[in-house]
Amino acid sequence: GAVARIFATVATSPFELIRTRQAGNIGAGSMASEFRSIIRASNTNPTANFSSLYKGLLPTLWRDVPFSCIYWLGVENFKDIFFQNSQEAPSSSSTTVYQSFVSGALSGVVAAACTTPFDVVKTRSQVTLITPSLDSEKQVSYQLQSFQGSHQTREILYPGERNLFFQMRHIVETEGIASLWRGNISRMLKIGPACALMLSSYEYGKYIFLSG
Repeated sequence: GAVARIFATVATSPFELIRTRQAGNIGAGSMASEFRSIIRASNTNPTANFSSLYKGLLPTLWRDVPFSCIYWLGVENFKDIFFQNSQEAPSSSSTTVYQSFVSGALSGVVAAACTTPFDVVKTRSQVTLITPSLDSEKQVSYQLQSFQGSHQTREILYPGERNLFFQMRHIVETEGIASLWRGNISRMLKIGPACALMLSSYEYGKYIFLSG
């Protein structure tokens, strides 16, 4: 499951980047125009290249791969904890759907809460327009375009190339540790029902086809 999630994340990362930029920028255009914008930026910036399409890939992998591991491990454990007695008896379609729905929802909520910090870093790295303006190799000034379209200039210090865990530490130092879970409740409310519906639909379909 983890290996499959790695391949899926790498394959879809450019589309995730474009989707995030469109959602975070009022002036964003169509998918094609955003793609051309990223390519043009990589051509004009000597430090960038075609890999700009994979900006935010590392935090996305840190979000999605552990999510899949936690989710599927949680599904089986929640079934064992809450439905151990019912699993010993012959199961009906309604029982299977109910067990899958509850286990999927609980496991999805737990996995979402555990991986939200990586989602925060991923989203910020993809919606931030970084434009170096200082000569120092360890200091970069960048503009953060907010969802309202306003601009705010900040300066950060980092050793060499930016990395995932430095960004997390920077968020904790400047905004507090709670900022790593910003939007966590909304994310859990979205992912919990989505995982519940996905798993219960899958199990119901499997039950129907196998029993038929």
